[in-house]
Amino acid sequence: MVLMKRVLVNSKENPYYIYINDNFEYFIKLLKEYKLNKVVIVFDYNAYKFHGKQFIKLLEENEILQEKYILKSNEKNKNLNTVYDIYDFLYRAKVDRNAVLIAFGGGIIGDIVGFVASSYKRGIRFIQVPTTLLACIDSSIGGKVAVNFKDIKNLIGAFYNPLFVYENVTLLNTLEKREYNCGMVEIIKHALLADAEFFEQIESGNCKSLEEMIRKSVEIKAEIVEIDEKENGLRVILNLGHTVGHAIESVSKFRVSHGEAVALGILYSLKVSCELNKMSKKNAKRIEKLFKEIGVLPKNLKDLSARKIKKCIEQDKKMKDGILQYVILDDIGKYEILHMDKMKYFS
Repeated sequence: MVLMKRVLVNSKENPYYIYINDNFEYFIKLLKEYKLNKVVIVFDYNAYKFHGKQFIKLLEENEILQEKYILKSNEKNKNLNTVYDIYDFLYRAKVDRNAVLIAFGGGIIGDIVGFVASSYKRGIRFIQVPTTLLACIDSSIGGKVAVNFKDIKNLIGAFYNPLFVYENVTLLNTLEKREYNCGMVEIIKHALLADAEFFEQIESGNCKSLEEMIRKSVEIKAEIVEIDEKENGLRVILNLGHTVGHAIESVSKFRVSHGEAVALGILYSLKVSCELNKMSKKNAKRIEKLFKEIGVLPKNLKDLSARKIKKCIEQDKKMKDGILQYVILDDIGKYEILHMDKMKYFS
């Protein structure tokens, strides 16, 4: 059994813990500690198929009242129509502000449920129970909640912290390889930004365990989020690879997964960095080699329009008065924020 690990996200607005272990009995203990006896669970369809019935049975055995809503989560469903449907479900179930929403699934579920929680009855509490590696180390942490609009990823959203995040590492055993690899891209991103030694451990295969990689990655993101909760400064570095990555996702109509798109985005930022004589070509090739070894660089991208990708980038949330905040690496573990005028590097 993995001992419970706890990481504090000490944000100015509603600090919360991330709990990491391998037994849902501990989750029940947390519900009791937080004095929660009624929950509304929004399940990802696949997460429910693998884990839902056992999870609900455990709640029932501990006399915790529950309602459930099951959603096939994909980027095409991550929109205001889905939000409306959940609002309607909550309304018909007469859910009040004492109830707690549980997002049981990957990042899409967490984003949608968090957005619903931030707005239903002007805000109700919610808990993140991420079931993918990507959600565990990235989207469940930091309070960003959002939905897509007009084919632009995460265009409508808010900052809204969960009551807590609970990560049961055994849930990751049912992940498909492609989904698992998406999470590895974000773990590598965190290492590239803040911890060269951590990157070398991943590169050489010397990380002690998946749990250790998750903990280290969570700690890196938590530290950044604490400093800059609303993305007014430092937190923008977490968008390494995401400016181009989100555009690729949107233009491909999400045929390219988030992790694959971010990996391509990171490689593009390395290209920019090398052109500016910041990152050495040797280290850039090390990073590209690791992505190739993991298998996150998609092929057959000739049908993606460079013009449409640029148009998506122009809608990026980090664009202000025509100036884009764009993150590059000067070295492994060392970043820089460029302020690009008139989309200089995307013509």
